[in-house]
Amino acid sequence: MQGDPSGQYLPQVPGNPLGTPLSTPPPANPDQSSSPGPQLFSERKKGPYFEFAKKKWETEDTFRLPDGKGKRSALVDHQTKNKEHKQLSQEMEMGLKRVMLVAGVSQRLLGKVAIVTGGAKGIGYACASCLGHEGCKVVVADIDEQGSSRAVSQLQLEGVLAAAAKCDVSKKHEVDQLVAWTVQTYGALDILIANAGIVKGADFLDMSQEDFDAVLNVNLKGVFLTGQAAARQMVEQNKMSPGRGGAIINMSSVNAVMAIPTIAGYNASKGGVNNLTRCMALSLAAHNIRVNGIGPGSIMTEVLAAVASDKSAMNRVLSRTPMGRVGDPLEIGQIAAFLASDAASYITGQILYADGGRMALNYTVPVPGE
Repeated sequence: MQGDPSGQYLPQVPGNPLGTPLSTPPPANPDQSSSPGPQLFSERKKGPYFEFAKKKWETEDTFRLPDGKGKRSALVDHQTKNKEHKQLSQEMEMGLKRVMLVAGVSQRLLGKVAIVTGGAKGIGYACASCLGHEGCKVVVADIDEQGSSRAVSQLQLEGVLAAAAKCDVSKKHEVDQLVAWTVQTYGALDILIANAGIVKGADFLDMSQEDFDAVLNVNLKGVFLTGQAAARQMVEQNKMSPGRGGAIINMSSVNAVMAIPTIAGYNASKGGVNNLTRCMALSLAAHNIRVNGIGPGSIMTEVLAAVASDKSAMNRVLSRTPMGRVGDPLEIGQIAAFLASDAASYITGQILYADGGRMALNYTVPVPGE
């Protein structure tokens, strides 16, 4: 990712001489951008969000037509009989209804501004994509410069207004610069997805102090620092525009409640995230800021994909998952979009677990096709 050596686009936070490098500085006024008007979605690369929406279209009963036929045959039949349905089908193919297909509500976050930490890939990228397709402007923050730059390029191809920033969430001055730059660029901060996280594995007796500290610095201290910096900005916005407030979503895990003996630092950090989330929610409620967490189960990120070819390993995962499958990162992204929206306006201090039924299970289940 190309930075901004001159620093002219970056805020100078008192006591912090270095700015937060971004991939491509957006114009001062996005409405005056020299870029051409929005492309038809058919002219863009159809990214994972579109494919996820299309799969939803093909499988969910929500879109079953009244003649009782299957959706695929009905789609063909009604294209010739029903002009309105044909138009809807064409719009779906263009991607103009992709948000409706997944969320049921279009542009719930129009005009909002979000930061997603750890947004370069996996669940973080999925959150950025889902928020962006709901009309949100997104800053993808990650310690991986090249990764965040690639993520933003993909989001822009999908029509999302996004910018990339490098940030180590365990360092306060970098977090403060990230929030300041976001406000300078987009004018506000309404949503924070505190997703950045790492894991280091070792038997409890062998885990080093350095590894334990590294995990807690990112996973727990990082959530504290980003949440505090974002909340301070949201409080000021709420003073200027009473009722505006904001939404903070912290990424937890089923391992905040359950334990794996070889990832003690990770387990401890996510348990801490849960109670930190509740503490933040209570503290910030008076400022109209809602704080919630998401606890994913087994999600098909790069980590899980690395063992997907190992049938025995995947069978162990599926044996503890009553739904018989792993989750899609976009399924977590959709929860984030919901929690950030007014549809969740009376929800705060909660941890929403998306785990395919894993935490409700006290035994193993048969693995499909085993």
